[in-house]
Amino acid sequence: RALHDQATRRQWFLLVLIVAAAFALRIWGERESMFIDEIASVHFARVPIATLWSDWMVRETNPPLFYALLGLWTDAVGDSDFAMRILPIIFSCAGIVLIFLLGTRLFNVTTGLTAAALTAVSAQNVFFGQQVRGYSLGYTASLAVFLACVMLRISIVGVSESAFLRRGACSSFRTWWRFTATQPFSCFRCSRTSGCSGR
Repeated sequence: RALHDQATRRQWFLLVLIVAAAFALRIWGERESMFIDEIASVHFARVPIATLWSDWMVRETNPPLFYALLGLWTDAVGDSDFAMRILPIIFSCAGIVLIFLLGTRLFNVTTGLTAAALTAVSAQNVFFGQQVRGYSLGYTASLAVFLACVMLRISIVGVSESAFLRRGACSSFRTWWRFTATQPFSCFRCSRTSGCSGR
């Protein structure tokens, strides 16, 4: 019991270190001014929440949730570039925690910590986690939904972790194979039509 508690404390301590390092890395790399898409996020964040969730948003291709949260965030902490970038960084770091939970649930603690550490230093994750856009929120929400589905599938249906992974791998392979097998035929058909050949 004591050894188990010590191991649990150690794994959570390591996860806290990973998340803290990820947060510091994203804060340290945040030096550029906002680009046009981020400025658009700021504009939508200043729109009243009721308007964001109305038909008025048909002019924007992205869902309003991030803009609504950003508006509440700026009301609380200010609207400087640095302050606004903290919110997506928090979402990005939350995703690292979910990656750990997912890896631990499907495999083991070592896998979860390794996946979390790799995500923490991923250049792509760092880049998108710093942007005042809904990217990190979308990625974290997707992870949360996937983790919930995994836990429900395993707990309620009674499927083991190994069986879940086998089924997932087979499904992914079938999807990849269908795309790979049909792509050459699609390209050939496209090349035979005047619209795709440019004639």
